[in-house]
Amino acid sequence: WSDIRTTVVTMVFVNDPPRIVSSVVVAENHTLTLTENKNVFVFPDVVLEDDDDVLLTFATMEITNPYHDGLEVLTCDLSGVVGVDDRIVLTGNDTATITLTGNASLAAYLSVIRSTAFQIYHENPDTSYLRVVRVLVKDTFDAPSNYFSVNVDVNQTNDVPVQVDYPYDITQVTDEDTPAMYDILRFYDDVDHALAPSSVFVLEPVFGVDEYVTKAQGVVTKLDNGSLLYSPLLNYHGQ
Repeated sequence: WSDIRTTVVTMVFVNDPPRIVSSVVVAENHTLTLTENKNVFVFPDVVLEDDDDVLLTFATMEITNPYHDGLEVLTCDLSGVVGVDDRIVLTGNDTATITLTGNASLAAYLSVIRSTAFQIYHENPDTSYLRVVRVLVKDTFDAPSNYFSVNVDVNQTNDVPVQVDYPYDITQVTDEDTPAMYDILRFYDDVDHALAPSSVFVLEPVFGVDEYVTKAQGVVTKLDNGSLLYSPLLNYHGQ
């Protein structure tokens, strides 16, 4: 037998970065639908994993390609952070980029990330392309995870026309036997579409049909440009 020789093998610690993995409901690169004037939770059930660290120190959630700067935002909240040792500071809430900092458990960071919602405040949002929202975290060794991304498809809703700010001309004056024309469209605005003459309707009180409305003191006619022409009865005067 030969002499016994001993070799000492030292296992050097190598940090494994955290991972953000797909969930059953919202997988990576999944496309969500956002309807105008509503919000959508973008990471509702993602999963955080780390083989050798129980804490995280950083996270960022961002919209990578907002079309309407300042009007396409992310929001989240800290209500799910309940651990006495969890210290998370949230900055950038209600902007396109949210940052979380501070030592806290994976569960604490996960609760905040899952609360992240995307909302567009624009009343006529661009719908021609998908928005991309992504999240990244770091562990106590400052090792970054992978980016986890989802797509958001924006749908418009039709907004009703609204009266503009300047005062509506409640009282109009015209001489006896003299017609008067009123530009009705200038009193209203529609953020989705330019108002067309066909959008003007005369309602109460009405007698007659189509574009001609007979009132007790005269006749109101809707013109091709959307204006109203009031023709008083012969020799009528008063209100």
